[in-house]
Amino acid sequence: MANKAQQETSYWELFNNQITRLRDRGIQEEIIEILLFQKSSVIKKAREMVIGKGNIPFLPIITPFYLGYYGLMSKVGNGGYIPFPSIAEETKYYTTEASLNGPRLYYIYDVETGEETLDKSPKEAQKIFNDNEWIPLTTVEVINLCIIVDVLPRHSVCAGSGLGLSTIAVCLDDSRTPSLQVLNSERKDHYLGSPSCGSRG
Repeated sequence: MANKAQQETSYWELFNNQITRLRDRGIQEEIIEILLFQKSSVIKKAREMVIGKGNIPFLPIITPFYLGYYGLMSKVGNGGYIPFPSIAEETKYYTTEASLNGPRLYYIYDVETGEETLDKSPKEAQKIFNDNEWIPLTTVEVINLCIIVDVLPRHSVCAGSGLGLSTIAVCLDDSRTPSLQVLNSERKDHYLGSPSCGSRG
């Protein structure tokens, strides 16, 4: 019973810390209010799940309906960006995610930040996801991960949606500024991981 009480307390603290982070990033209070409305249901769902060791129990996702892709990237680090030449390439990935990224704010659960797939190409990571029934994060979810969690100083994060010859990743550029990049889906890099989650809701 004590462990369950401690878990619930830690989840409430995590939720509040994530909201504080979003406020610090300049997210509008109207968005914050919608996320706060989900607090009890998010914590209840997380408590009913088995969370992987070291994984983040839950993570808020703000879709481009509210801020757009440029707006979301501007909240990463001290201000991320989308390089102009890659806009056309990115559009096809954004289109494939349109049904998921509708006018809503939602949470993902049991989030692994990509450490499990370091040194694996995005294509190889897909097999790991399938074998373990993990869900690869979309472009939007990867951006939101980077808004909330300081993962980029450790490694870049690759989206698993729309895998073909290329895919999308959030990386630090040569000046250590976060940027949305198009990468070869067969690229292997010790500083490139593919995050996943156990559930969306």
